[in-house]
Amino acid sequence: MPDAQLFSIQITDDYYADIIHFLTTGWAPDEFTKHQKRQLVVKAADFTLIARQLYKLGLDEVLHRCVMPHEKEAIIREAHPGTAGGHFAGKPTAQKILATGLWWPTLHKDTKDFCRCYDICQRVGKPSRRDEMPLRP
Repeated sequence: MPDAQLFSIQITDDYYADIIHFLTTGWAPDEFTKHQKRQLVVKAADFTLIARQLYKLGLDEVLHRCVMPHEKEAIIREAHPGTAGGHFAGKPTAQKILATGLWWPTLHKDTKDFCRCYDICQRVGKPSRRDEMPLRP
């Protein structure tokens, strides 16, 4: 089918659009200033395209798949209250997502906001010292 590319739908985040364009063509957009072009080259240095998927090289030297905006909610729901979760706070939830090899620019903020607003966690709260049982040797 010669016009198959007309029916493909590309959903990209604005954060990734310039990086993907730079990695595929090797050129920065013409409307960018010289300073913006340099910033784009530096920002794109940590990214790579593998089989039409964008990956970011993390501080741990592991490639993390860049998550698109429509996937974020489902990933956080699986990592916090889902079968893989344990209703941990924002930072452990973000670390769990990073450990699975996923990444997006606002990962830590999004997990913190989700955990802060999750209804069940707000009703139960933190365990208190009063609930602990004394240890006996």
